[in-house]
Amino acid sequence: MNEYLFVYGSLRSSGQVPKQIAHLANRFHRLGLATVRGRLYDLGQYCAAVLDDDAPLMIQGELIELPSDGEVLAGLDRYEEIDPLDPANSLFVRKKTQARLADGSTQNAWIYVYNRPTGEAPSIESGDYHQFKSMSDTL
Repeated sequence: MNEYLFVYGSLRSSGQVPKQIAHLANRFHRLGLATVRGRLYDLGQYCAAVLDDDAPLMIQGELIELPSDGEVLAGLDRYEEIDPLDPANSLFVRKKTQARLADGSTQNAWIYVYNRPTGEAPSIESGDYHQFKSMSDTL
């Protein structure tokens, strides 16, 4: 059975994939642009997604088909600081959501969601982290 992942930050094709996980991202099969209902926050060094079915906003990203061996997902879990023995204290958690592709079709996919309060972090109203970063880099 195929597994899918919705990516919205540095793992997008337009992002700067961190060196320590570039070998994982090189194994992605990118299916195209997609959206997920929720909110996106700027935490400085990275962004944080919070799922919200009632949000009028959409998180912009891409849908990835993962290799079937499970190594990529396990490596990403470690990178995203998921502690399977203590998920309540993990920085992110991996959840299932519905991603909508550009052609209108939907796909169940994993997404890494932030597992802490967002506090005073600014909301990224466009839902597009890369657009947000490129605009703030020019200011």
